[in-house]
Amino acid sequence: MTAPASASPSPDERAGARIKEFTNWWTKVWESGAAGKIGIILVLSAFALPFLFDLAAAFFVWFVVWPFAINVTEKLAVLGFIFVVLTAIGIQVRNVAHQIVIGLFLTRRRRTKRTREA
Repeated sequence: MTAPASASPSPDERAGARIKEFTNWWTKVWESGAAGKIGIILVLSAFALPFLFDLAAAFFVWFVVWPFAINVTEKLAVLGFIFVVLTAIGIQVRNVAHQIVIGLFLTRRRRTKRTREA
């Protein structure tokens, strides 16, 4: 059974159309000139900032704090902090990858159904 032509689009189709509209808007902003390019770079940098802060904290603790940790308790605390920060980085990377996959899924091309000829 097929849905009537006047039926409203499915939620997937609406989400896909919204993402395509958003992508077209980003493209127009990028092509608008230097201000558009600077704006997009600033926005994307803001999206990446938590990841960069976590990475900087992990390197700081590993290379600056670790050498000053003398006993086992202090070393375990430093390693625990590094583990927490690296876990946060992993969660952020996973979430970005998930968003990319969902975006690609919603904007995929739809195949037309072939009819069999007998």
